Amino acid sequence: MLGSRGQGCAGGELRQSRNPMAELVRAHLATLDTRHDLVRRKAAKLALFRDVLRLGYTGDELRRLFSIAERFLNLPRAEYAEFRATIATELGAQAVDIMNSFERYGLEQGLQQGLQQGLQQGQGNLTLRLLTRKFGVLPEDVTAQIRALDSEQMLELAESLLDFTTFADLTAWLAENPPASAPDATDAGE
Repeated sequence: MLGSRGQGCAGGELRQSRNPMAELVRAHLATLDTRHDLVRRKAAKLALFRDVLRLGYTGDELRRLFSIAERFLNLPRAEYAEFRATIATELGAQAVDIMNSFERYGLEQGLQQGLQQGLQQGQGNLTLRLLTRKFGVLPEDVTAQIRALDSEQMLELAESLLDFTTFADLTAWLAENPPASAPDATDAGE
């Protein structure tokens, strides 16, 4: 099922091994072999799921292996829906329950990330509003620099702006505290 990289003696040994690392190797090889073939990728993913269940992995071990298979053998949304239906039909409730737990975890992570981004955006908007009130309309390059600050830097700027008396204080602070996401000068030549 894994194509040229997973065939032969080593491929058979990987399928029979109880070592979780063998499943990681199989997932990686399947990813390489099915890079441009969604039909084969779906089949390889299903075979991997079947084998993991057949080998008797349970609990956290099973969740970790399925999670890794999900990452390596990622499918577009439409193919994933078909894959999920096949899992439900062929592998039963246990596999579906595990997939549901991945999906819940993914939703929780997405929600957490969205909340963090919203909080950071709110901090940025408030800081810009206070700076605009203090100094008038800010130049676009200064606004862009401020928006590029991470959450911690934004809090530091919001606190520091209480001590600013001139626009030069702001530009000096920005020069001393470049955005954490700004590329290094060493990266510019690459």
